Amino acid sequence: QLNDPTLSAFRKQAIFFMPNGAYYKTILQAKDGIEVYGDSPSDYSTDVIAGKAVDYLSEAPLDKPIFALITPFASHSTPESNLPIPAPRHIDDPACQDIEPWKAPGEGNQPFDLVKVCESLLAVDDLVKGVKDELERQGRLGNTIFIFTSDQGMAWGKNGLRAKSNPYSTHAPFFVSWPAGRGTEGRIEETVLSNIDVAPTLAEAAGVAMGPYPNGQETADGISFYPLLLDQNTNPNIENGRKYILEHQPIGTLRNSAWAAIRATEGAESNYRLIYYKIGNFALYDLSLDPNQENNLAYDEEYQDVVTKLKGILDDMLKEPNQLLE
Repeated sequence: QLNDPTLSAFRKQAIFFMPNGAYYKTILQAKDGIEVYGDSPSDYSTDVIAGKAVDYLSEAPLDKPIFALITPFASHSTPESNLPIPAPRHIDDPACQDIEPWKAPGEGNQPFDLVKVCESLLAVDDLVKGVKDELERQGRLGNTIFIFTSDQGMAWGKNGLRAKSNPYSTHAPFFVSWPAGRGTEGRIEETVLSNIDVAPTLAEAAGVAMGPYPNGQETADGISFYPLLLDQNTNPNIENGRKYILEHQPIGTLRNSAWAAIRATEGAESNYRLIYYKIGNFALYDLSLDPNQENNLAYDEEYQDVVTKLKGILDDMLKEPNQLLE
């Protein structure tokens, strides 16, 4: 619940989504009703979303804050080819032709062609440029927080798995830019965070309160890392008393059993990641020595103290409301 009245005028104007995610022949639920698109170059869904986003920003009063969650379908694959579809203007673009296939670590894994992935993302580049140009026109660009991320990573053959709902999928990308807060010099932030931390962070940055929550909890699941955006030398996990982060797929799929994983947020213990599958298997990895998670230490006598401790903490976390594996 956003209590800032300056945002109320834009709540309905910002609502548009595609219930049938695709590149063409999409249906858009927009503020003025249903919009149906065909298969012409102008119907390419990334470009449609780009146009909607820029139009929304251009209509925003200059003296009011803005928020936009922009989620193009690229670079999802299609059922027909198992590859993304680039915009016609980006097919065979020289920027992508020399990109190497990605091959997961380990024996027997097949390489994945990234050329079409790259080509489909060039339209996303165009989208970002359009948004930045509009913000610059309004004089907002320097004080806008940009977050580039995705909803999940993909296994793409890692540990013999291909889907996204498993504990070995690649890390989701997470890049933040805020010239007015962090400046323009790039750096890597080593603090262990989770995607559940994004909402509390943006709420604090906007000066609004989160809640009430449907299940009756008093605080958000995540914590705010807003101080990091201000370039303050602090660890939000320590400040908020969060010693461990839970990852889990609480409901099993056709490809994977339900699973949960735990990792400490600080100290030497943060090198370890414990994974538990509901079918009864455990895995422990030392990420400092084995970032690709290929050497399971869970049944190694030397690491039983680590396994026992992390198992106990994981069991306690899974007893919390809405965390049970099914």
